Amino acid sequence: MDPEFSSHFESLSMSSRANRKRSNQSGGNPSSRKRVKRDTSAGAKKLFSRYVDAENADVILTDGMEKLCSDLKISDDDPALLALAWCMKCEDLGTITWEEFDCGLRKLGVTTLDAFKKCIPRLRDFLGEEKAHREILRFSFNAAKESSQKHLDIEVASELLKILRSGCPHTEQFVVFLGQHTKIKCLNVDQWTMWKDFADSIDYDYANYDPAGPWPVLFDDFVEWVKKSSPAQEHVMDTS
Repeated sequence: MDPEFSSHFESLSMSSRANRKRSNQSGGNPSSRKRVKRDTSAGAKKLFSRYVDAENADVILTDGMEKLCSDLKISDDDPALLALAWCMKCEDLGTITWEEFDCGLRKLGVTTLDAFKKCIPRLRDFLGEEKAHREILRFSFNAAKESSQKHLDIEVASELLKILRSGCPHTEQFVVFLGQHTKIKCLNVDQWTMWKDFADSIDYDYANYDPAGPWPVLFDDFVEWVKKSSPAQEHVMDTS
């Protein structure tokens, strides 16, 4: 899967506006500020040109995404890519326009490939921040679904869950559950966003799960399935 952001960066934008205001008040050189802005765009444009599609110089597509991953020394299922797409406010996963690329690099303060590489740990760290993680979840849902749909196809949802919740035993079992129940075709936004709360709060053995709680019915079915197939599921947990 070629993976493909939000108010988390609003503080950076506000800080930038505050810095410009202080610079103006202190008599900063306007031409110098414009030159810095041009230099930033020039650096981003140079990077962007490495990855643009051969037939469309305004967008990065599959081949460009693969080259970008190679240059950044990451795999195409690295959660940093989803955080990067969130930062760039990409409309679609696996596609980056010039405007999105420039937007993201400005927010990250990146103008060179070396600087870009150094941002990877920072991008991964976003998944460990409560607010950012929730925003990336919502972003991923909207960017991965078809624009005309209100749901996320189950195959895509499963791939994204494996990236966003890698190493979580509950998620590994949930993906197996979704794969075995072919009548489940999609996840809605409530099921998608509430999975984080479920995975973070429910015990390893599901003992504290309350079916009378505010959980989607799908989660009731999942926990019941786990308990009925506990020997097989214990093997999944033991090998995770």
